[in-house]
Amino acid sequence: MQLQIGKRKKEKQGSRRFKMVKKNAYILLFFGIATIASYVVAMDKDHLSFLIKNPFDKQQKDEGQISLGAPMGLNKDNNFFVEQNQDNTPEEQRDSCFARPESKEVNLLILSPPIRRVSRMTKKVLYRQKFKKNDSDAFECPYNCPDSYTNKRGDRIEGHVKARHDKGFDLYTFDVSIADLDVYIPRKRVRIEKKYAEVLEKNEKGEFECPYDCPDDYAHKKGGKVAEHIQRRHDPGFNLQTFDLKEVNLNIYIPRKKKSVRGTKKHSDVFEKNEDGKFECPYNCPKEYTNKGGAEIVRHIKKRHDKNFNLQTFDHEKNDLNAYIPSKIEKYYVDVFEKNEDEQFVCPYNCPKKYVHKKGRYVFIHIKRRHDPEFNLQTFDRETADLDKWVSRKSKKRKRPMDQVSGNRVTKRRKTKI
Repeated sequence: MQLQIGKRKKEKQGSRRFKMVKKNAYILLFFGIATIASYVVAMDKDHLSFLIKNPFDKQQKDEGQISLGAPMGLNKDNNFFVEQNQDNTPEEQRDSCFARPESKEVNLLILSPPIRRVSRMTKKVLYRQKFKKNDSDAFECPYNCPDSYTNKRGDRIEGHVKARHDKGFDLYTFDVSIADLDVYIPRKRVRIEKKYAEVLEKNEKGEFECPYDCPDDYAHKKGGKVAEHIQRRHDPGFNLQTFDLKEVNLNIYIPRKKKSVRGTKKHSDVFEKNEDGKFECPYNCPKEYTNKGGAEIVRHIKKRHDKNFNLQTFDHEKNDLNAYIPSKIEKYYVDVFEKNEDEQFVCPYNCPKKYVHKKGRYVFIHIKRRHDPEFNLQTFDRETADLDKWVSRKSKKRKRPMDQVSGNRVTKRRKTKI
């Protein structure tokens, strides 16, 4: 039984494959016929216009209503032809191909072969026919070219002719005997006549020197750098082609813009150090501010004593050392919170946790959470404040829903795995 089932499966698979191959073959055949038919229709419309109307109509041929005209063939230029009367227009010539036997007048119609893309091989042949070669086996420009342009590639010659002689140049219709060979389109850019060596002189080191009476005595190996120097320091409108030493004023000089000079004074020259090696505030500071960094002292002075403070112009005798800009904050953590032996801030309330921290900011946050949410450091006073305040922590556990019938909390039963 198993062997019979296996054979049936193989037979079914084979029949399916055969059907698929057959289907694909029909599809390919259909597309092939369609493409051939479209090509024949296109050729019949575009390139076979010289045929008679309704060539497959047997009745018209038998009755002699339509004549095929004169015999057709190819001339020397590979064009189709029949006899013609050249005085008629192209439309009349085309209609005359289908002349009736009463008139017996047949005109000639010249029909060009179907247009195709020209391959590289045919273009190579055209280059050899149209352009001549010199002794070095390179194509020459067929025009009377002042550049006497040559190149081994014909397409380069074609591009040169289009750019410099004739923009509408066509390789297929070009004829040397008919064309005007004296045509020339000049370049837009002006050619360089003068060079740096003709205008600028060199020194013993072989460097170009500045021709002006330059206090810098500028010189450089590259003439372009000297030209940039002249435009920057002597004449912004300097032009090498129009420059003349006799006509130009060589005493012109444009000085450099003054740059900000770095200060000579340092922090150690202005600020004194204490026993700990820290800089002290030079003003009569109520805080007696000190810091290891001199920049921090300058920042402190601009904030608390003088906004326009300048290290370079500061003088102990001239400046008002009693100047002080009070801050909006009157009290700080040090003024309100006490420190223990470990130099940690202690919570001022009667705290069951006895909260301490190195940073006063964390003690401030603890008070707002656990003692007084409206706590203010500036208005706090130990004598008037209630130091026994304590805010219990709210439980984060979610309450279970109530049962409307029994009034008890509902408990979720765990799903038992079967």
